[in-house]
Amino acid sequence: MLRASCINCKFRISPPMASMCAVIACANLRRHIGAAAPVHEFRCLSTCFGRVIHVSRLCCLILLAVSVSPSLLAGQPGGGFGFPHPNFTGASGAMTPQQFVTVFDAAMHNPNSYRVWINSGTDIRKLNPNGVYLKHLNTRTLDPTYDSVGDHPDYNYVHTNHPEWILHDANGNTVSMGGATEECLDFGNPAYLDWVFGTWFPQQYFDSTDSSVALTYYLHDNGNFLRQYINCAANDSVCQRYNTDSGVQSAFKTLFDKFHQYYPTKRIVISTGLLSYLAPADQLPWMEDVLSHADGMFDECLENEHCYWNGQPNSGKREALDATLQLADWLAANGKYFFPNLGMGDGQQPTQVQINYGFAFFNLFRSGNKQFFSIVTKDSSGNWQPRTYPEQNLALGNATETRQQTSPNVYRRTFQNAIAYVNLSDGQVSIALPAGSWKNSLGQAVASPLLLPSFSGLTVYGSTSQPTPSPTPTATPKPSPTPTSSPTPTPSASPTPSPTASPSPSATATPTPTPSPTPTPTPTPQPTPGPSPTPTATPIVIVTPPPSPTPTSTPTPTPEQTPTPIPTPTPTPEPTLTATPSPTPTRIYRQGGKGRKKPKSPSPTPVAGVGL
Repeated sequence: MLRASCINCKFRISPPMASMCAVIACANLRRHIGAAAPVHEFRCLSTCFGRVIHVSRLCCLILLAVSVSPSLLAGQPGGGFGFPHPNFTGASGAMTPQQFVTVFDAAMHNPNSYRVWINSGTDIRKLNPNGVYLKHLNTRTLDPTYDSVGDHPDYNYVHTNHPEWILHDANGNTVSMGGATEECLDFGNPAYLDWVFGTWFPQQYFDSTDSSVALTYYLHDNGNFLRQYINCAANDSVCQRYNTDSGVQSAFKTLFDKFHQYYPTKRIVISTGLLSYLAPADQLPWMEDVLSHADGMFDECLENEHCYWNGQPNSGKREALDATLQLADWLAANGKYFFPNLGMGDGQQPTQVQINYGFAFFNLFRSGNKQFFSIVTKDSSGNWQPRTYPEQNLALGNATETRQQTSPNVYRRTFQNAIAYVNLSDGQVSIALPAGSWKNSLGQAVASPLLLPSFSGLTVYGSTSQPTPSPTPTATPKPSPTPTSSPTPTPSASPTPSPTASPSPSATATPTPTPSPTPTPTPTPQPTPGPSPTPTATPIVIVTPPPSPTPTSTPTPTPEQTPTPIPTPTPTPEPTLTATPSPTPTRIYRQGGKGRKKPKSPSPTPVAGVGL
C-alpha cells in the first residue's frame, strides 16, 4: 500500500476524475511507486477533497509519467537542470542516485562511472528513462593513459592495425591537442568511423544499458571546429585536411552522420563553445552548419564568469555572449539540446552572486524542453557533489515576452511570476522595477531601483504588476546555415587552464574526459567554499576569474561530406565492471579543446578503471 498526501488541490471536476486530478497535482509525488500492490491509497488534504482515493496500478503509472520531469514540478517554463560528473559519495546528507534523478533532468559522466552504477543497480539512465544523461566519448584522439575509462578508441588496435589513421607532422611526430600522451586521429575518415561505430562501439564502448536501451545519449569532446595549425608535410593530404577550418568542420559532419547511420535512435552532443574574438556573424554560420549534423551542444561555460575568455575586454566578452544568445535561439528552434555549465570552465563553485547572473542570463533564452541550467557544487572535501538550490524550486511561470534589449546591452525578459534582468554594458545600470513587491531567489526583498553592476544579472520573483511585454524579439533563430565566413585570426595558443580539484569519492567530478587509472600518488582534494548568499536589491559585485589567452583561427566552413551508408550492427552488451563507487577523476577540455587541465585525483581506491 502506497500513501501520498498533497495540499491545495483546487479542482472542480466530478469524481472519480476529480480525485485522480487532485493526485496528479501533488507536486511532491515522485518515482517511488515501484512494484507496489495492485491498489494504492492516496489521501488528499484540501478544501475540496478530504477522502481516501483508491487507484489502480495503471493510474499510478500515469501519475508516475506526470511526475518524471523535475522542471515541471518547479514551475519552470521549459528546460530543466543538469549536473556534470555527479558524485554519489554515500556520505551523510549526500544526494543519492535515486534523489538525483528527481531533481536533475540532465547529467554527464564517464563510461567507467556508468558501469559502476550498473553494478550497484543505480544507473541513472534506468532510474529516469526520460533524463538526458550523457556518456563521455572522444573519437578524435587516442590516449593510452585513459584506456581504462573507456571513452577513447583502442590504442593498441589502431597502432597495430591502422597506424595510417594517426596524424603525423612533417617530422613524423604524432600530433597532439595538448596532452603529453595524446595522438590526433584522421577522425573524418569513413573507414576509421566504420570501425569505431561498427566494431569498437558494440564490442568495447557500449555497456549493458547502451545495448539494451534504444535512446541513450553521448557527449563527444574536443569540439574545436577550427584548424589545428600543424606543420604538415607538403605531400601529406591527410594532415593538410586538419590544417584548414573547412577540413576540420567536414570531418565533424562526417562523424555525426556516420553515428546516425549506425545508431539512428541514439543522440550525440558535442562539447564546444563560442569565441570572444569573432563577431556573431563570423562564427555562427559555421557553428550552426556543423551543429546541424549533431543533436545538440554541451558548453563548459554559460556566460563570462568562470570561462576562459572572461579576462578579455568587455567588447570581446559581449561578442561571445551575444553569439551564445543567438546560438541558443537557433538550437531551440531546431530541436537541439543545449547544456551550458557555470563553473565547469575552471572547476570552481560559483558564488550566489554569480549564480544570480548565470540564471538570469539562462532565462533570457530558455525555450522548449531541451535546455539545461547547470552549476558546479562541491562538498567540504572538494568533490563535485550535486545538491538542490533555490532557483530549482521557484516557479517562474511561462514567459510573457521574448528577451528585450531595454537599453544598449541591457536585457529584460518577463515571466508570469518573475522578471530576469541582465546588464552586459560597461557600467552599472539603475532599473526601475514595476509596482509590487519583489524578492531574489533567497527570499530577500529587492527594492526599486535595481542597481546592476557591469556584467551581472538577477531574476526577481513575486509581483502581480509587471512591465508590459514588448512584442518584438531581440534575437531571431536562423535556419541551418550555409557556412560563409572568413575571419583571419592569428593562430595562438589555447588558454592555459589552471589545475583544479573536482573529482570525488564516488563517481567523478570535473569536466569532460576522465583521468588515468595509473597508480600514481593522488593530490589531496582541496575543499572549495560553498556559494555565499548575497543577492539582494542592492548592487551586485561580479567576481572575475583570471584572464586566459584568446584562441584564434580562420573559420571557413565547407559543404558536408556524404558518408556511405553502412549496415547497422547488432551491439553486444559488454559485461559490467565490478567495483565499488569511488572517485573518477576527469580532465578538462575547455571550449572544445582549447586547453585542458588535469584535476586532482580523489580517493586512493580507483574504480574499475579511471581515466579518459
